[in-house]
Amino acid sequence: MQIDKAEYVVLEPDQPIPPTGFILLGGPCSPIAVNQSWYQLMRSKVKGKGKSFIIKRFMDGFFNPWDLAGKTSKLFVGRQELIVKALSLMAVNEVGMTHSEFTQALNMRCRTADRTVKNLQQHTQDSNN
Repeated sequence: MQIDKAEYVVLEPDQPIPPTGFILLGGPCSPIAVNQSWYQLMRSKVKGKGKSFIIKRFMDGFFNPWDLAGKTSKLFVGRQELIVKALSLMAVNEVGMTHSEFTQALNMRCRTADRTVKNLQQHTQDSNN
């Protein structure tokens, strides 16, 4: 399944209203607003799928494997931390996950990224030999 990268903006605490054409990811209090067309396309791609599948595909819209490799749910900082907060809000408010289920899905996605990056590095080494 091809997942396009999200077009998003980080909202400032003193300006929590998203720009025209953007919606809050996860609802009120979210620090991230995403392009409404991207959001609707993503929701159509995951319609009828399980909770973990849905949130992992949305993660793919924000992160590449090398962004997640070597991390756990507690190691995100700066802009990445805000994205994780918004994804967590979405998981709880829109997908129906518990915070624990979201954390588990994020950690699983990080472990998958570890394997992906390791395989890419191995492939690169093999190609250079």
